[in-house]
Amino acid sequence: VIAIALYPLQSTNRFILNFEKGDELIIEDGSDPDWYMARHINEERRGFVPKSYLNLDRFGGEER
Repeated sequence: VIAIALYPLQSTNRFILNFEKGDELIIEDGSDPDWYMARHINEERRGFVPKSYLNLDRFGGEER
């Protein structure tokens, strides 16, 4: 599933994925009620992302 970042996120926590507004992220795990495990679409960086920071509707919540 591909999601679009609604807001930027910059954290010093190494488990949190940093990104900018508009970045495309691949959701790898959504089992937590508040967080996704995600990675940047063009990079190998991965980490936790607050679910409220992402929009899955752009691609209908499906893989493109």
